[in-house]
Amino acid sequence: MTAINFQFDWHDGKGLRGPELASTFASLRIDVGRRPLTRVFDEGARTLRDRVFVPLYPVAEWLASNWWFLAFEHENTLKNDHPAFMRRHSLGTSTDGYALPDLTVIPSGGRTQIRWGERQPSQTRTVFLNSGSALLDREQFMHDCASFIDAVVDRLFEHSISSTFLQDEWAAIQATDEEQAGFCKMAAGLGWDPYDLDDKKQRQVMMPAKKLGGGSYR
Repeated sequence: MTAINFQFDWHDGKGLRGPELASTFASLRIDVGRRPLTRVFDEGARTLRDRVFVPLYPVAEWLASNWWFLAFEHENTLKNDHPAFMRRHSLGTSTDGYALPDLTVIPSGGRTQIRWGERQPSQTRTVFLNSGSALLDREQFMHDCASFIDAVVDRLFEHSISSTFLQDEWAAIQATDEEQAGFCKMAAGLGWDPYDLDDKKQRQVMMPAKKLGGGSYR
């Protein structure tokens, strides 16, 4: 079955603001099957290439902070165009000024639908050329994303960087037990951040979550 593949090589990020960005600067290629999502035209160099040069921290942080939404929040005609929904499911809304593809991730039953399109991120001279869509196995997709996050987190530790939002968020996800996973799955399905609920919402989620259980994807 078609899968997503993150390929990257670390580069010197000297001069980038923030140690988490400088330490994770890399050349990144994202393939779905044999299709490179990162196929770009560099207007400055007037060249075509299949990689972008970006810090990987923002990508890993987006994946981790939206982990439960990417696994369990399905499309809904009432909220699909809402900015908050798009922030949770579209990498292009969280680029931090870097050239990243317009990748949208939507769970659908046991599959994950991904879509990508042509775009030119603001403040860059990079134009993403490819567009398309694919249905991926959900568990394999989440596994591939987890491996990517692990690599970025390991890179931070290698550079003696700790207590970033990414590291703390990922540690919390990895420590999730079966009962907590059921709670997170139910909350995310409703479009609620499982780590930021008031008492009323917690009670609304807790009863069905106990029956649901499972689904940690770690």
